[in-house]
Amino acid sequence: MYAFVLKAPNQWEVQDVEAPTGEDGEVVIQVKAAAVNPLDAMMAKEGFMIGSFPARLGVEVSGIISAIGPNVTTFKVGDPVVARPQFDGFADYATATVRHVWPKPADLSYAEAATVPIGTLTASIGLFSDKGLKLVRPRDAKQQQMPREHLLVWGGTSTVGSYAVQLGAAAGYSVIATASPKQHSAVRALGAVHVVDYNAPDAVEQIRKLTGGECRFAFDAVGGTVTAQAAAALRADVDHPSKIATVGVASGEVPVGVTLLPMIMAFDPTLIDFINEVIGDEIIGYVAQRKIKPCHVRIVEGGLHGIGEALELLAARKVSGEKLVITLPG
Repeated sequence: MYAFVLKAPNQWEVQDVEAPTGEDGEVVIQVKAAAVNPLDAMMAKEGFMIGSFPARLGVEVSGIISAIGPNVTTFKVGDPVVARPQFDGFADYATATVRHVWPKPADLSYAEAATVPIGTLTASIGLFSDKGLKLVRPRDAKQQQMPREHLLVWGGTSTVGSYAVQLGAAAGYSVIATASPKQHSAVRALGAVHVVDYNAPDAVEQIRKLTGGECRFAFDAVGGTVTAQAAAALRADVDHPSKIATVGVASGEVPVGVTLLPMIMAFDPTLIDFINEVIGDEIIGYVAQRKIKPCHVRIVEGGLHGIGEALELLAARKVSGEKLVITLPG
């Protein structure tokens, strides 16, 4: 089989490699589509998180199970699935532990389905987990009859941000999101009550006015200097601090009375139980019912040979409001 192989930072090629076999608790997936994420670009261009070379990439795929390892009882050969492989998804065949494999929603194309695992997982960890904002989950919102609190999502058109908008709205929060003006209507369609131009000089002031200065929760889907900017839109309360979760490395200072949570890690091994529960029991069902819409897909042509182009587009920050996906024949 063929796989995309990283030989060194910024050096890659498609190589003929040995096909995987399913180990204990694993499945082998014939990859139909693979999403290309900003994390992949950081790893490929900078060597981020790479222990040694050559290395493999790809953490988000959809496809058909072609083999199962010992002690796998929840899936069978031929099942269409979405999965979070452990960095070998850019290949004709990938492996994943069964706890990171979920049924593919029938109404989604393979390309759409490939965008679901990492985006929904990262958003869910930031919004609902004990390491995130610890917000009420959608399944519990009606039972708790909570007041309609504000939730700020900075970066509402990114893949993770778009899922955060939808999940926050589904959980009953009044979502305020940021986006470029051309994307405002699209973000409102996802469930945002208000959308603010993140480039506006008074963006923070606009958000504070819309929320009466009472927003206590923020999800930063961008990172960097944006984190401090988003934090400035929150209520600063030393006795009852507001909280901000971020997907990137934050820079700048947040106000006193606002707690900056540790960076969200979609691969946090301490959250395995949470991941299995929230993705398997809730998110896949919401997507299947179209209560949560998959993000807009942009197919990069060339199959495995198109991954390099996708990585360059991401590194150059030329992707907005869409997820890059490569598809494979067969």
